[in-house]
Amino acid sequence: MSLTPIPVDLDVYKALEANRRTFDEPHNSILRRLLNLNGDGPVESPSADRVRSSRTTGDYILEIGGEKIRVRSIREALSSALLKIEALRPGFFEKLTNRPTTRGRRIVARSPGDVYPNKPHLATHAAPLNGEWYFDTNISRRACERYLVIAALVAGIPSPRLL
Repeated sequence: MSLTPIPVDLDVYKALEANRRTFDEPHNSILRRLLNLNGDGPVESPSADRVRSSRTTGDYILEIGGEKIRVRSIREALSSALLKIEALRPGFFEKLTNRPTTRGRRIVARSPGDVYPNKPHLATHAAPLNGEWYFDTNISRRACERYLVIAALVAGIPSPRLL
């Protein structure tokens, strides 16, 4: 089978991403499923828990500790999860700040510059988390999900999920 690249606008790309079942599902498979080219019957609509919009007008559900919280953005999902984990495990932020990401960032830090120690020009992307901590907001959905896994490992809790 030969593949032909087709240009798509941002809205079509967002629709493809919103219908992705797994991180590694190719766009061609998404289109085949949506167009019912696999012969699997009618296309199912996404469940209420999977409905997502763009990052700026997002509609996500954060599942943490058996509780489902509706959030409007990736940033809100991450901050909500971090604050909830700190409430469950006091001292969690201190442990998390000692674990840099593979890019050398800190998920949380006491100052904006410490969030991005290797790239100080990104400090404007750090946002206040509470009165004394800042967090990384310059992230994608995938990065947010990785951060949630790291946070859960550091805290010793089941990993929060972003639906």
